[in-house]
Amino acid sequence: MFTSVAARAIAIVGTNPVSGMTLMTLIISSVILSGAGLSGRYGMLAGLLIGGVVCTALSMAGGFITDLKIGYCWVQPLKNSSSPNFWEPLLQLLQ
Repeated sequence: MFTSVAARAIAIVGTNPVSGMTLMTLIISSVILSGAGLSGRYGMLAGLLIGGVVCTALSMAGGFITDLKIGYCWVQPLKNSSSPNFWEPLLQLLQ
C-alpha cells in the first residue's frame, strides 16, 4: 500500500519519501503486532524485518518511478525533435 503512495508522491513532487513512509509502516505494524500478541524479541525481529522489506520496496519503487519520469521527459521530445519546443530549452542552456 505504501509503495504506491510513495511512487505517486515521487511522480508528482519529485522527492523520495522513504523515511516517512517507513516510519509510518513501522508504527502501524507495531500496533498490529502488539495487538496480535507478538511482543518481546520476536516482536522486535518482526518489526525490523517489516521495516527492512518496506524500506527496500519504497526505495526500489522510487528509483523505478524516477527512471520512468526521466525517460518520458527526454524520450518523448526526441521522437518529435523537429518541433521547436524540443530545441528551445537546449538553446537557452547554451546561452
